[in-house]
Amino acid sequence: MTRNTNNEFVQSEILENQLYEVLLYKKMEVLAIQERIAERKLGINDNAIQTALNQSKKAEILDYSLDYTKKILWMYQ
Repeated sequence: MTRNTNNEFVQSEILENQLYEVLLYKKMEVLAIQERIAERKLGINDNAIQTALNQSKKAEILDYSLDYTKKILWMYQ
């Protein structure tokens, strides 16, 4: 009887370890999917930020050009 109980305990431990491995693998899959989703969102945000920076630079250049033009026009009045 002890041998049978021991054997069941060992089998139970093996099954528990296998279940743990499956759950761990599934968790890793979920984390990988979440990471991919985050990267996609970050990519969209990066593009939006880059576009905003480019627009800001264009606005600064335009503002500088207008100021420079005003100074030149003022000098020749």
